[in-house]
Order: sequence, then structure tokens, then C-alpha cells
Amino acid sequence: MQKLIEGIHQFQEENFRPLQDLFEKLSKGQ
Repeated sequence: MQKLIEGIHQFQEENFRPLQDLFEKLSKGQ
């Protein structure tokens, strides 16, 4: 179970961080 949780955390780190950057750029652009 711990491995699964770690995998999910890693997945979120890899996928949501670029999204956050994108949202920041969009909000600053307006």
C-alpha cells in the first residue's frame, strides 16, 4: 500500500507542477 501512495505522490508532483506553472502564466497574462 505504501508503494501505491508513493507512486500517486510522484505522479501528482510530475503532472500538477507543470499545470501550476501554466495557470500562473495564464493569470499573470490577464
